[in-house]
Amino acid sequence: MDFPTEAKNITLISAYKCDENLSASAVSYLFGRALSEKNKDLAFIGILGLLGDLQKVPPYILKDAMDEKKVSVRRGPRIFGASTRPLHRALALSDIFIPGVSGREEEALEILRQAGIKQMEN
Repeated sequence: MDFPTEAKNITLISAYKCDENLSASAVSYLFGRALSEKNKDLAFIGILGLLGDLQKVPPYILKDAMDEKKVSVRRGPRIFGASTRPLHRALALSDIFIPGVSGREEEALEILRQAGIKQMEN
């Protein structure tokens, strides 16, 4: 099958075309929301992609997810992967600066050992 090199009546929907730095999931959510207000309940999917790409969540997407009771916000440091990674790795990769720990997994592990926090097996 031959594909045309020029197409007419096609609109490109891409994160690269946005003025903001958005993940593809966020752009997909915004497209779905533009199609129908009913899709507002899918805002959390856009948020998952943004967080997975380590991007900031725009307030208008967060508001949609909170309005639909799909997301709740708690204050505290953002420790990416705190529930899915070993604690020393999550601390080393967190967005808060911890002298001697940030970006240094072995040093994070040592500080936890010194604090009496043992590493779990498996």
